[in-house]
Amino acid sequence: MDHRNWLRKVHLVYPNLLPNFLVQKLQPDPSEEADKYVDCSIWSTVGRPEPEEKITMEIFGHMDGVQIFKSSAVSSVKPILSKISAIRNSSGSVRVQLPSKMPVFLVGIYHGAGCSMEDLVKDYFDELDAMKPGKDPSQPFYVELVCMICDAPQRSDCKFTPRWNGYKSCERCIQDGERVDKEGSKTKVMIYPLMNQPLRKDKDWIRMARHESILDPLVSILQIVRFF
Repeated sequence: MDHRNWLRKVHLVYPNLLPNFLVQKLQPDPSEEADKYVDCSIWSTVGRPEPEEKITMEIFGHMDGVQIFKSSAVSSVKPILSKISAIRNSSGSVRVQLPSKMPVFLVGIYHGAGCSMEDLVKDYFDELDAMKPGKDPSQPFYVELVCMICDAPQRSDCKFTPRWNGYKSCERCIQDGERVDKEGSKTKVMIYPLMNQPLRKDKDWIRMARHESILDPLVSILQIVRFF
């Protein structure tokens, strides 16, 4: 089931939640079954007042690189995907949790050897910052990033921390790792043996002056330590 049909189900249960422009886009096409959505008058916006509260769409984000060919000389494609997880009104009195099987949609795709991590994340974070709740009253609705999903290498790249095998790569606390021999192998692994070290805070990332312009909007829209 696509986003349109899921939003139709939301409108049937909460007819006063969605704004008129969105309801218009949900109107059944003439080719669709007439009895599929029961009362077709519910899709009409004629004389329908705009809801008193704007809606906020809560989304999950996902970034990862996809290697197209086996050759390491060929640059990878880096898509940014998102998924709507919930819809709520401004006061939070109505919040509709959407099912986990909601389809993902493509936000952007980056390709090329010259595509840096700064290029990959800056536009995405800037747009989310511009659409966050309360930022711009002229927006027809708001968007809130509630969770960012990445694997360990991509996460360290996006948050500009050392890779997962670096001495200062722990994303939750501040301590230097210790490289030790891996049992039964000639390789070494990084461990963090101390259990009561100071926890990282979001402002720790802002202190990285080289990436301040990129990380500043990210910190304003998401708790980096907890949800990224």
